[in-house]
Amino acid sequence: MSDTELNVERLIAAYEIEVSCHGCGAVHQRAIGWLRARSTMECDRCQAAIVLHTSVMNEQMRRVDRQLRNLQQQLGAMIKRNVGILGQ
Repeated sequence: MSDTELNVERLIAAYEIEVSCHGCGAVHQRAIGWLRARSTMECDRCQAAIVLHTSVMNEQMRRVDRQLRNLQQQLGAMIKRNVGILGQ
């Protein structure tokens, strides 16, 4: 795994998404890496169990993953073009 791929993995793991409590409606920000390591969490407000890895949450994590990887590819291509221009 290259340094760039490793950095993207770190960005994805650190990116926070919203987790809503269906009991009280509280919204919690949690990092994707933190969410991936757990199957449930407790609401800070009402102490209800929040089930993680639902289809909606999994789609949110996949969307962030795709967006950051696309950004990495776009930036890489832009850097290569600019390096080529500067090298001429």
